[in-house]
Amino acid sequence: MQIVSILTVIFAVLLLGTVVWGLRAQTEKYVTYGLVASRLLLLALIALTLYLTLANLHGELALGIINLVWQFITLVLLESAFRRKRQTFGSPRLSSLLIVAVLITIILAVV
Repeated sequence: MQIVSILTVIFAVLLLGTVVWGLRAQTEKYVTYGLVASRLLLLALIALTLYLTLANLHGELALGIINLVWQFITLVLLESAFRRKRQTFGSPRLSSLLIVAVLITIILAVV
């Protein structure tokens, strides 16, 4: 159980790195690599959070559900920000919002 919690925090921190790397990339190839890596990490993070939520059904169920909902919101922001980055030069406001969402995801992963 502790290993899964540690993996959740590690994946959340790696997610921040891949999001920043992908949004700062200059070529479309590296933007795509950042998107793929971020997607994989976020989906793994959602799977781990779902596992932790189901394993602790009698414990902090509400926090687990809030965490899952927030991660799906982060997934939508991730797709939107990377789509905008690939189509145009990106949106600084959307990129900043995504970074804040990932930071909140890290905080929820630690809690």
